[in-house]
Amino acid sequence: MQYNVPQFIERESKINRFLTFKQFIYIIVAVLISLAFYKTFSSFGIGIFVFLITGSIALALAFGKIEGLPLTQVVVNFFKFKSNSNVYLWKKKEVPFRAFKKMEEVKPKEPEEKEDETGLKVAGKSKLSRLKTNIEVK
Repeated sequence: MQYNVPQFIERESKINRFLTFKQFIYIIVAVLISLAFYKTFSSFGIGIFVFLITGSIALALAFGKIEGLPLTQVVVNFFKFKSNSNVYLWKKKEVPFRAFKKMEEVKPKEPEEKEDETGLKVAGKSKLSRLKTNIEVK
């Protein structure tokens, strides 16, 4: 029996072409905060200043990513790390001191050239043929 496996399940659904619901909420909240400051102080300069600050924060939270993680997740992880009271210490393992290294057995190498009875030097097996025999044996 075959089942349809849903794909792209890690994607958030989009409200319109490029905004997800979270991004839309961040931008709306920034606009509402800016309007509230503008109405309370009724000054165009303060309204623009607050709009620039809240707008930049909202855009950073909505679209910013650090190493592939959304900025909101990075901020949450930062506060979790700072509030955690764990202390991590590195403890070096004690390794016993060895005065002498183990000696490895030295195997004699195959001679590259063999001398024939006629006095002529005949080349031994080539490296390629030795490699071929090693591969065939294993």
